[in-house]
Amino acid sequence: MKRKVIQIAESTQLVSLPRKWALQHNLKKGDEVEVIEDGERVVIRAAKEAKPETTKIDVSKAVRLAERYLIAAYRSGYDEVEVIYDNPTMLQRLQHTASSILMGFEIVNQGERTCVFRNISSSLSSEFDNVLRRVFFITLALARNTHDAITQKRFERLTEGLALETTNNKFTLFCQRLLNKQGGGSYRLTTYLFLTIYQLEKIADHYKYICEHLLKAKNRKLHAKTLKLFQQANDQLNSYYELFYKYDLQKAEEIAKNYHTLEASAEHAFNDTPSSDDEIIHNLLSIVQLTFNLVGIRIGMEI
Repeated sequence: MKRKVIQIAESTQLVSLPRKWALQHNLKKGDEVEVIEDGERVVIRAAKEAKPETTKIDVSKAVRLAERYLIAAYRSGYDEVEVIYDNPTMLQRLQHTASSILMGFEIVNQGERTCVFRNISSSLSSEFDNVLRRVFFITLALARNTHDAITQKRFERLTEGLALETTNNKFTLFCQRLLNKQGGGSYRLTTYLFLTIYQLEKIADHYKYICEHLLKAKNRKLHAKTLKLFQQANDQLNSYYELFYKYDLQKAEEIAKNYHTLEASAEHAFNDTPSSDDEIIHNLLSIVQLTFNLVGIRIGMEI
């Protein structure tokens, strides 16, 4: 969409707003909008809340992907989603997904083979920073509690790790939803924040895989080298948390140096420990690599 610039007097230039967008946000003469300069872009944000965004998805043929469709609609920022489904079992799966990890999404209407999910909670931009920090806290708690459960041989506590990973999913999806609906500042910053949240969710997945593996394993005793690698991976993650909220080049360099050391340690551990430890070492190596990836994203945010 292109608009011509209108010159008013010598120092004032105007561009008209798209009529459809103005109607969607209930804008009238005299209302205020927020104008954000972002390089060659100028972002105009309505001060008023927009009319709820709605969409319709047909998951009747998405036997294995029905939940993914609902999650995608939620993450994209839709306020109301009409779902066409095939059978009651599919509806139960969708209800479980919404209640487990889709904050504020509830069924408000139901018919034959169709239902409507609606966001019933406010999504204020001021919530984003608090929820993102909560994501870090949950991920760090998942790392620490899983390690403690193993070293203390309190393996029943590994189920707590599974619960924390579900909570991590809930908050990471909520953050991504807020970014898609209202951004995180500049265009570039929004992209980097989205990538950060995505990586944190993947890190939590690998801790979940460790919990699931050990809950099913007959031999839960880990080699000393594996336990040391576990603690070092957790320390790396904690160092990145500190780096994220207070960028420091020396700390970034330290994380990079430790990454190469830990990568080599993991490769040696595959050879020096029992094969029963391989699954754990693989996941720890993935956590170390994902944490290092986060450093590159944080550098992007800094520059």
